[in-house]
Amino acid sequence: MSDSDQEKYSIDEMMNRLKSRGEGGFDGEPQLVTREDGSQVMRVRKRKRRSRQPHKEAEARQRKRTLLIAAFVTLLLVGVGLGIVGWIFYLNGSGYRSGIESKISAWTGGEVKTTQFRATPVSIGASEIELTWTEDHPAARLNLRGITGNVELASHFGTPLSGEQLTAARGGELVLRVADPVSADRPELPVGICPFDFNYRVNGLNITFGQGPRPAMVVSDTEASFVVPELSRPSGNLVLQGGHSRIPGWGSYDIDFASLQLTQDGLRVGNLELIPEGAKEAEIRLGGDELPPVLIRGGVSELRLRIMDMPSLVLLGNGLGRIVDATFETPEKEVNTARFFFDVTDPASLRAEAPIQTTLSSNLRLHHLQLFNTLALEVGNDRLAQARFETEARANLKRSSSETRLENISLVSQGLIRIEGKLAASSGGKLDGVLEVGLPDSTVISTSSRALPEVFNRQSSGHRWASVRISGTADQPADDLAEQLKQALVGTSPASGGQSGLEDEFIDLTTPE
Repeated sequence: MSDSDQEKYSIDEMMNRLKSRGEGGFDGEPQLVTREDGSQVMRVRKRKRRSRQPHKEAEARQRKRTLLIAAFVTLLLVGVGLGIVGWIFYLNGSGYRSGIESKISAWTGGEVKTTQFRATPVSIGASEIELTWTEDHPAARLNLRGITGNVELASHFGTPLSGEQLTAARGGELVLRVADPVSADRPELPVGICPFDFNYRVNGLNITFGQGPRPAMVVSDTEASFVVPELSRPSGNLVLQGGHSRIPGWGSYDIDFASLQLTQDGLRVGNLELIPEGAKEAEIRLGGDELPPVLIRGGVSELRLRIMDMPSLVLLGNGLGRIVDATFETPEKEVNTARFFFDVTDPASLRAEAPIQTTLSSNLRLHHLQLFNTLALEVGNDRLAQARFETEARANLKRSSSETRLENISLVSQGLIRIEGKLAASSGGKLDGVLEVGLPDSTVISTSSRALPEVFNRQSSGHRWASVRISGTADQPADDLAEQLKQALVGTSPASGGQSGLEDEFIDLTTPE
């Protein structure tokens, strides 16, 4: 059809038609319509219904998903809650407790008994755990009380059971047997892979070495921590802090610090620091990283020994400690030569050997020995009665459970007196020794004593020397210097060069008959 044939509208007609279309009512309302023939009718505009509504369907789907998720979460929480409750019942049941006890027993070799065991997915504890071993084991019994600790949740599903720390808050007790040297192939340390990975701590541990009414050593109320560095190796590190120790025949000590390592070869002492009871400034240090480990099955073991600011009564015991008055230390240049020896099968085998000297702030004195009063009277010098050896005071100490001995004694009071020799005291207090006493040549020559030159008849290094025997007890020490002077006085003759003999001869020659 050509453009000329198309229906033509004027501008007014077009506007009227658009206007008539825009004046239509809303859906469902009647509308007056004029037909082409001029007749008018009422028409109702019908709403066209859509077949799909996307936003409504999306809302419905979202509501359905929300309901499903809420139901799933609710079921999951209920399931987890029921699982946790069931798990807690399982953890606190006899089966789980028996499994824990079996693992402890298999690793330690001891018989295990727990009291009021309890556990949750993140913690574990018991009122008491007790381990006992057979007679061939070096440990007799271990008792721990008030055990609590945290547990890593994932460790319940594998090995080892692990956590940060397991603590025995109410203390415990460890009883060790004195080893039997004839026992062979005795288990000494836990074997196999450790089934537990914790740092262990005991507040207030008591350790007894040896059973019976008189144990070899007692450590009381110490704070102990134990770590197994490698679970696959039978070894562990033990640290003690605080507490007290008592060694029969050696006294009581406070434990400042102790670092020990348990290995298959034995016990290595990294550092053991002891403070004598009643002498807070003093200290004894034992160690031996570079030395062979302590022989658990028996045999002589040794540790390095260092003595610092030690009062003589503590260091030397009640025997020599009441004779010798000073504060001692090991010389810095000889600190590596001092040793502490012992055999774990024989508590009486403990002995110490160390060079000692007085500290800079201490002057040594020898009490209760009559020889000083005797010399003061013979020489006429009261200073000898209260002699202080401030120039030099050193000796070699040898102490055991049966005797304390000082050898290579060297005491110097400048210009007054020198003493060398050896001195010993038994555990019962009996004294024995020989002291070489030296007086300056000028003192002996100028004295008016007739017997002194006879007794001090050896000359060396500008001194005259005499040997004095020490005997008696620590309560009543004795020496033979006075007796020697008495015998010399009785036995003096002109031939001996004694002063009294020359005077008698002069009188005889000048007196007329």
